[in-house]
Amino acid sequence: MKQILVLLALVLLVISSDDLTAKRAGKNDSVIKLTSIGDLKLVGTNGSSISVNDDEGFGIEFGNHISDHLYAGLEVSYNRAGYTANYVFEDQNAALNNIEVINKLDSIATLFVADYYLSTNRFTPYFGVSLGWTYLDTNIPTGEVDDVCWYDPWVGYYCGERARTHSAYEFTYQARAGIRYDFNHSFIKFSYSNHWLDLDNLGTVDTDRFTLEFGARY
Repeated sequence: MKQILVLLALVLLVISSDDLTAKRAGKNDSVIKLTSIGDLKLVGTNGSSISVNDDEGFGIEFGNHISDHLYAGLEVSYNRAGYTANYVFEDQNAALNNIEVINKLDSIATLFVADYYLSTNRFTPYFGVSLGWTYLDTNIPTGEVDDVCWYDPWVGYYCGERARTHSAYEFTYQARAGIRYDFNHSFIKFSYSNHWLDLDNLGTVDTDRFTLEFGARY
């Protein structure tokens, strides 16, 4: 995935000789995003740890060009990454004092986006920041259950129990640098970003991200 993103970035550089203006001011953007997210290793209390695998995700974004240089929007993105957690038991004298668990981490980020384009041309480098919240679901049961009913395509209307899982909303912010090329009514963007999460028990953690975007301008 990263090799494909880098190749597309080089293609954008090749066509950068086109100096026609993009006329972005007052236009709206609708975007589909593909992200490649780096791995993450975190160490917690008393030797506990978690390793989150690198993975791909996707998202959508809508926004408006306040001027030819300034853009503001709203992004919603989703990622489901595998992780390995090492739990350490309180009783260190037990025959088994730790256990390894493999699971999936679901994350949904809702971010306010601001980008600044350095040029009014079709091809332009840009810098951006984002701010918002990320919903994290560890898919680890809390031991509590909810009674729920739903329609199943196989068995029809069905009621049963659904286990609650440990989840949280975390403050999130991001800084990025990238390049953009505008066609007549569409565009493509590529960026590298650092993505920070403020976690209650682990403090601030960060991940690297490569993002490829396809959008319509109208």
